[in-house]
Amino acid sequence: MSFLRDEKGSALVYTFVCLVVLSFILMGMLQTAAMAYRAARFQENRQRAFSAAESGLAIGLAAMTSGIVLERREYDVEPPSIDPTADDWLGGGSGGAPGSVSLPNGASYGVWLSAQDDTGLSTLTSRGTCGSSARAVEVTVREPRILPAQASITAAARSPGHAVHLKGATSVEGDIRIESAHLDSLKIEPPLGWGFLSFLVDLEGDLTVGKGARRADFVEKFKKYIRDERILVADDARTYPVAIAPDGLPPREGIKKKSIERITISEDGDYPFIDLDGINELRFQTGDTGDPATDDITIRVRGDFKMKGISSIKVSGQGKVTMYVDRDVKDLGISFVGGLFGSADPLKLWIYCSGKHVNLLKGVGFLPGIGMTSCMVYAPDARVTYEDFGIHHGSIVCDQFKAEGATTFEWDERWRQHNFEPEGRAPKVIPGSWRERH
Repeated sequence: MSFLRDEKGSALVYTFVCLVVLSFILMGMLQTAAMAYRAARFQENRQRAFSAAESGLAIGLAAMTSGIVLERREYDVEPPSIDPTADDWLGGGSGGAPGSVSLPNGASYGVWLSAQDDTGLSTLTSRGTCGSSARAVEVTVREPRILPAQASITAAARSPGHAVHLKGATSVEGDIRIESAHLDSLKIEPPLGWGFLSFLVDLEGDLTVGKGARRADFVEKFKKYIRDERILVADDARTYPVAIAPDGLPPREGIKKKSIERITISEDGDYPFIDLDGINELRFQTGDTGDPATDDITIRVRGDFKMKGISSIKVSGQGKVTMYVDRDVKDLGISFVGGLFGSADPLKLWIYCSGKHVNLLKGVGFLPGIGMTSCMVYAPDARVTYEDFGIHHGSIVCDQFKAEGATTFEWDERWRQHNFEPEGRAPKVIPGSWRERH
């Protein structure tokens, strides 16, 4: 009996030991599971924070592309440039963020846009958070240069020779800006070269010459044409990038006509050439919805844009036309661009030319060029000419400019509120600049 009692006691001890061991194993398993859960949750939150940071970066680039001016702040300085949780999520007066930019599962982001450095580069940083996890990514961006239409005539003066040459009876109501300090960058010839006819040259705006120019020399040489207080020396040196046509325009067939005809364009398009000869009207039929995204028309001409003969360009509707010409704009002939009787709005037609020559007005054979042109012209590598008898409304940016005959360049101060956008609005992300901030 004593032996049986000893075995029962031993069994009880073994059972107790087994229970203790199993308890420790179970506790270890629970701890391992808890640690695995916390690790998985941590990794999930880190991934959500990373996704939130990427979303913030995309929204920041989209905001810059759409032309929204973000407040510039260095990373981690509060408040960020974009904060979906703030009352004004894009800065002063923007109001609360729309639901479409909010993130689920407790994730959020903030975006910072740094100041531009001397080379025009800035850093766009986005920090995403989810729970206790935070990750930040950033890219280096070059923002497109935007050039205000501040002058009737702007000459980049890249090529040797006269940057602006006014020959004949010339009236310029707006400003003239020349990016050269050389005295011979401006040449003025009154009709027939007779000095006593200098009163037929009327420069009403300011003349701004390149940084470092000797103002006294310009005042002395051109005192017959412009008052000395209107001659200024620039305090900055500006550059003018060549225009870049947008990608993805639908391809169209080239247009070549030699007849009496109206050609209507009502949609975006990429044309190999446009060559018109005869009595033609090129009409752009823009939309009437009041929404520029649907009303405006953008076309690209990869070759020359030619209009010989008695030609005209008309823009109807509420939208504007932006025309990119890869080569030259030439042979406009007896041009009534914008209409013969009364001026059209130059803000309706923007011409960006990457070629070397732009004839805005030119005669045909023994017939002089006669017409009224209304358009904004950006051709920083081109020599722009305006010949014979005409009136131009709008701003011209070119390499060199020559007006000859009886020409008038009218000006409206409201044009200063509009900009040339030769590189579009999309910020250019520097290739290979994406990085995670640690």
